[in-house]
Formats: sequence, C-alpha cells, structure tokens
Amino acid sequence: MCLEQRPLIEQLFCKERTETPTQFRHHQNSFRLELQMLQRQDIQFLFFTETEAGTAAARRHFDRIRLGERPPVAAESGRRQREAIASWWKGDGAARPHLGKLSMPVLVGNGIADVMVPAEHSFAIAKKAPSAKLLLYPDAGHAFLFQYAEDFCAEVLRFTANINV
Repeated sequence: MCLEQRPLIEQLFCKERTETPTQFRHHQNSFRLELQMLQRQDIQFLFFTETEAGTAAARRHFDRIRLGERPPVAAESGRRQREAIASWWKGDGAARPHLGKLSMPVLVGNGIADVMVPAEHSFAIAKKAPSAKLLLYPDAGHAFLFQYAEDFCAEVLRFTANINV
C-alpha cells in the first residue's frame, strides 16, 4: 500500500530541495527506479479513490496510458512542479497573494478526496479569485479530470464559451 511508501512520497512531494543539480539528477534517477517498483494500487492511492468506482476509473486510465510503458516526466518538469506545490502550501507562492486581483474568470477543479493537493486548496483559490467557479468531483482524487473526463471537458467548454475576449 502507498502508506508503506510514505517516506518515498514525502521525499518526492513534501520536502524542500537543497541539493546541487547533479545530486538532484541522481536523486531523480533513483526515485524513478523506486517509483517503477510501486504497485498499481500504490499509484492509485495518489490519483484515485480506493472505492469500487475509483478502482474502475484507475484501471481504465492506467490501461489507456499504458502505465509503466511510457517515458518518465523530465526531471526539470518534475522539479518545477514540486517547487510550485511546496511554495503554494507554504503560502509564499507568487500567485497566491495576487488571486484577488484577477479580472478574468478562473475555473478551479479538484477531486474531493485528492491526497496530493487537498480540495481545501482549490476552495481557497476559488474563494480568493473574484470570478472563480469551483468544481469538486465526488469519489475522485488528483486524477478527477481523467475519472470524470466527459463531464470535466463539458464544464471547460461551457466555461470558456462564456468568456469574452
């Protein structure tokens, strides 16, 4: 189960990085090897719920993306994403203080059971951005947009159709 891999997950998503670029690349390579060893249900924990509906959605998604067969995300992309998430959680991200100044509509979506970026964070964004619409999907985790792909796409199309450019 993913809880057995908690140190690995914390290392990837939660801890600040202070190593040199060379140390970071080495860390990334070793992490990729460890991540490949995780079972589907471990990865499912991060992106889907463990209910019957969540498990079925994970199976469909993993089959569609050929889990384990695709090349990994580039180290630089992963690093930047982790930095952005950590910065947001600490509240010192470049975006957070400026949400109230946004003049354009903002669509915020999340799964109600997201363990990586809890739904409270999406609620906070929607509360601070003046013209925000919040979509929270039941029985869904971080991969809500894959689990509810048709509904989410329809929502995005409706949302963008109402934006005056």
